[in-house]
Amino acid sequence: MERETPLTPPAAGETYSKFPLLPGDQSSDLGVRFANIRRCSVVEVSEVYVWPEHLHTLTELMFALEGDYVCALNGETVTVPPGSAIMIQTGDRHADCCRGKSVFLALVFSLNGLLEKPGFDLFEPGKAANRIFRFADSPHFLQILDAAAAESKSADNPFRHKICSAFAEVLLWKSFYCLRERLSPSCLSAFEEGVFRRQVTELFTAHLNGKLSVDEMAAEFGMSRRGLSYKFREQFRCGPARLFMAYKIRHAVMLRERGMSAKEIAAALGFANQFHFSRVYRTFARRDQ
Repeated sequence: MERETPLTPPAAGETYSKFPLLPGDQSSDLGVRFANIRRCSVVEVSEVYVWPEHLHTLTELMFALEGDYVCALNGETVTVPPGSAIMIQTGDRHADCCRGKSVFLALVFSLNGLLEKPGFDLFEPGKAANRIFRFADSPHFLQILDAAAAESKSADNPFRHKICSAFAEVLLWKSFYCLRERLSPSCLSAFEEGVFRRQVTELFTAHLNGKLSVDEMAAEFGMSRRGLSYKFREQFRCGPARLFMAYKIRHAVMLRERGMSAKEIAAALGFANQFHFSRVYRTFARRDQ
């Protein structure tokens, strides 16, 4: 009968953030979450809607549903016709000055990581009108917008609130897609880094119960072994082999918390046996103390 190798439990209050994962200590997703939805609501204007000039501390999308949405953006007066939208970024000087009947959907969100740094421009330099894009001609945009607007009216329901947030996030990314040719090089670079992190997550998840060598990773990404190692250290401050093992260990912690034994975890995560798993686990714990 095989002997069960015990795992040393964490000290009271100890977390496993010491393992070299990514900012945010996300165990199931190595990708960076670029944005958090803060508000999604429909505004109906009967006659005049004025909001004094203010400095934006969040990023906002204004979708004109009925009538024109009129605002002042960094000193310029901009008119957004029905079926179009405009993005106002952090640091912009903005004021609402709608005249006459109009309906618009306001989507407010905060950006994370590189995109939230002070002075970071999402757009290429140019006139405020360059921020306007037409969404009515984009496939499925109207249906998603209508769904988000409908769910926003029942935000007091926790489930519908989540549904509204999900629709709003789709609207956000479709808007960035519509504006893709007007985004700054640094903004596009930040998005590309996020794509790479998501691809790493998918690759690690696909091999979670087996082995994955650095050469296999390099081939998967079409890079040299040296180039991949440099990319990982630049993005994750950690080599590819170590990050993959840290990903496994993080999942092992989750499985252990669910009551699985070392033997069961070793089998589930592709370790040679429970003794090998326990040895790796302890090595990681010592190394990151």
